[in-house]
Amino acid sequence: MKFRFDESAMADVDSIADYYALEDPCQAARFIEDLFYQARLYSLHPKLGYELADGYRQFLLKHFPYTAIYVIDPTDRKIIVVGVGHQSRRPDYWRGRIQEESAVYQLAA
Repeated sequence: MKFRFDESAMADVDSIADYYALEDPCQAARFIEDLFYQARLYSLHPKLGYELADGYRQFLLKHFPYTAIYVIDPTDRKIIVVGVGHQSRRPDYWRGRIQEESAVYQLAA
């Protein structure tokens, strides 16, 4: 299975990487490496992630205190990362995104 990041998740990643880059550009690169390593791992084994509501799952980064929220898209055979957030700050921030996406999908249908 392949993986991709939606726009909201990419904005999260950019924001987090920018934060780390202020202190140490190498730390920002390590964050990106950790995230993409874990995303590749979970794309090989998509059901490894902890199951959340409505078919969404999460995986933890190995070296950073961040969680990625994803959904499995069986038609395109890929996982879609919808958010990346700090593990101890606003743990349910991504739920608002899901409701917004559902509304958009309903309008399109």
